[in-house]
Amino acid sequence: MPFGPIIVEAMRNDSTRMDVQSHNLANSHTSGYRALIPVHDGSNFHTAINQMAAHHRETGNPLDFTIEGDGYFVVDRNGQKLMTRNGSFHIDREGYLVNHDGFRVQSQSGDIRLNPEAPVEVDKDGTIRQSQALVGKFMMVKPTGNVRQAGGACLLHEEGKDWTAATGCEVHNARVEHSNVNPLTEMTDFLSVTRTFELGQKALHVEGDVNRKLTEEVGRTR
Repeated sequence: MPFGPIIVEAMRNDSTRMDVQSHNLANSHTSGYRALIPVHDGSNFHTAINQMAAHHRETGNPLDFTIEGDGYFVVDRNGQKLMTRNGSFHIDREGYLVNHDGFRVQSQSGDIRLNPEAPVEVDKDGTIRQSQALVGKFMMVKPTGNVRQAGGACLLHEEGKDWTAATGCEVHNARVEHSNVNPLTEMTDFLSVTRTFELGQKALHVEGDVNRKLTEEVGRTR
């Protein structure tokens, strides 16, 4: 029985896992990033999203925000609504609160526009005020189905699914959330899978050598 096809399939799965682990390691310092998880369905690997919360760190920047709870901030990418746990925001030249990609952060009523000269006050429920005047309230949502990565720390719902309002969440400013990637675990797993992949390569070479020698032997006996 030729083992080549089995080895090739195993190597293909290992390659997928290495791609996932490399992507996670590259984003281990991306605030709010949600790690990819390789999931084996019995024959192949596909990816899911690890939505576990990560640790928060103080920044002193009043426009950095975190959500305590299972909610996500919402940003607008050219009309497409994305979810993110990366609350590192700033005010753009037009006065809108945006993320590092320039996507506008969403309140329950739309884009958030601020006076860059006035301090920003945010209540734990996400209500935003400047000079005691109400500006809006952060839109906070949670997914109702599977999500996929949409670049950086942004997530997108799977087709045909929607989100629901996140309840029981608290917003804190002057701090950001870490990536939930565990670099040590990812690196250990990456090295282990790499070794397995290399063993597969060697096994293919050995099988090729054996088949070649058998072919040569058969040719000499004829």
